[in-house]
Formats: sequence, structure tokens, C-alpha cells
Amino acid sequence: HVKANESPYRAYVAPPEFGSFVINFPKNWSSYVDHETSGKQVSLVLNPDFVNRTNGVDDPMATRVTLQERTKDQYLSQYAALVKTKAMKQTSITVSGQPAYDLTGKFPSGKTIHEVVVPIRDKVMTFSTENAIYGNEFNQIVASAKIIP
Repeated sequence: HVKANESPYRAYVAPPEFGSFVINFPKNWSSYVDHETSGKQVSLVLNPDFVNRTNGVDDPMATRVTLQERTKDQYLSQYAALVKTKAMKQTSITVSGQPAYDLTGKFPSGKTIHEVVVPIRDKVMTFSTENAIYGNEFNQIVASAKIIP
């Protein structure tokens, strides 16, 4: 068993009412989380060094993880036209044993460059990155996530 201080990662554990999912991320990264009772219930932001904002707007972040009260179909419908016109690529993957959707391409926000959508019952969990420099770390965060269906 590896001691916590020997691991290169630390964990965010969601409150039980949001499914107690676990997101492991590099322990030297900064983070912030917002919990809401409805809508976007969990909004976790992870970034090396500082989580910077300029004029009230977040700079591009290495990883964002959200849990939202939206069905998979409600969530993915916003991208349907982009997938159809090939402006965005959608592939099926597995995250923590759950079927998920991997989206890459031109997102409407202009910030997101890669997103993974994991349907969980009547909600969706999204993992997104806005900074290609951290692609490997983003993929590791997604791969090590622990989601209770």
C-alpha cells in the first residue's frame, strides 16, 4: 500500500449526495470545486500552478469535471449538428467501467478542445480540457476516475 505522500496524485471525493465519485489528479496541481443542490451540481477545476482568472473569466484550464442534472440525450444534442457535419468527432469509450462518449473538435465555447461525457443514471459527468499542453494528464485523470453507477 503506497502512502499518500509517496503517490504523485491526490483525490477529490464528491459528497455522497453526488455519488461519491473520485477524481485523482496530480498532487502539485491547484483546484477549486463548487457544489450546488441542482443544475450543475459539481464543478471541479484542476490546473497546474494557479487557477487563473482574467477580468472575471477563467483562463484555459487543464481539466474541468462537472456533474449535471441533464440526460445524456439532452447533453449530447447540443453537439449533434457538429458531429453530423464532422466539425466534431464523437467516439464511444469506457470510463470507470461505464459507457462514455469522447468528443474532439470545434466546440461552440471556443475554449474546450476535448470532452468526455459519462452518463450516470439521469445525469451526465463531463471531463473537459481547454489546454492541449495537458492532454496526457487529462487522459490520466479520466482513466483513473472512479464512478459508482
